[in-house]
Amino acid sequence: MVPPTSTGGYTTGRRMSSNHVRIGLLGCIRSEIIKLVSLASTWWLMGLTVLLPPVLTALSVFVMKMTISLDSPSDMVKGQPTSLDWANIWTLIGGTATTVDLVVGIFGIMAITSEFSTGAIVSSLVVNPKCSLFMHAKGLSLFIFSYLAALLGLLCSWLVALVMVSGQKVTALPDSKAYGPWVIVLGVPLILAVLSLLALGLGAICRSTSGGICAYLGIFMFLSTVVGIISTISKQAKWVNSVTVCLPDSALVSFAGAGIQESGGGGSGSEGLFNPAWWQSGLILLAWAAFFYLLGLLVFKRRDIS
Repeated sequence: MVPPTSTGGYTTGRRMSSNHVRIGLLGCIRSEIIKLVSLASTWWLMGLTVLLPPVLTALSVFVMKMTISLDSPSDMVKGQPTSLDWANIWTLIGGTATTVDLVVGIFGIMAITSEFSTGAIVSSLVVNPKCSLFMHAKGLSLFIFSYLAALLGLLCSWLVALVMVSGQKVTALPDSKAYGPWVIVLGVPLILAVLSLLALGLGAICRSTSGGICAYLGIFMFLSTVVGIISTISKQAKWVNSVTVCLPDSALVSFAGAGIQESGGGGSGSEGLFNPAWWQSGLILLAWAAFFYLLGLLVFKRRDIS
């Protein structure tokens, strides 16, 4: 016999089975992807993530070509470079990450703050009451979008650079740096996607778009400025220089360069100061992202959403 409901009716088989539905990670990810696709901000920000690298690369290569073409004969005699160098070009391509990281940061912040600003967070948690599952699904969705957009952008940058230097003499990368292009094309999008998770954590902590963006800019700009001022004022605190290279902005620059312009392998630099290699900088960025993501998850789980 079908049990009666509190209103005097009877629960149908469909309603009875819905009470036992288990929400899985894949279903949550699919739901979050649908949400992201429906947001206009996603298309704008991911469009910028794709377009900025090739545009910045084109401008940089153009300036490089103009500089070389304007070299005077006396400069050439003194040993100044008179041809393009793939080491410099790849460094420029990787350097676009320092601009794109702001875009993916805003994307990660808005992915969670838009839920709070519209009140959609309540219905989202009614459907999926597990806060951890909700955050992980949103984070994986962000990671997929950010990685694919950044990957496409860097591939376009490489193609733009290839077209712009075609027919010209370009010094090839040395064999010892042959890994560099792979790190830049595949690794930099990976790190940018990781930074979107850092931004997601900040958005969960601040719950407002403006607050999250200010916090993100503070970590990537203001923090290094403060540490630099301390290093300048206190000449005795040379250890501050080791702290500076571990900040997110410095670590991103180091990783995006893929060690193409470096001769050492990281570790202790001059005066025993820590000077991370490009791969160590990548691990540092992973640590920063993990810290803020987990902190955001903790705050999200413990704070009342109303």
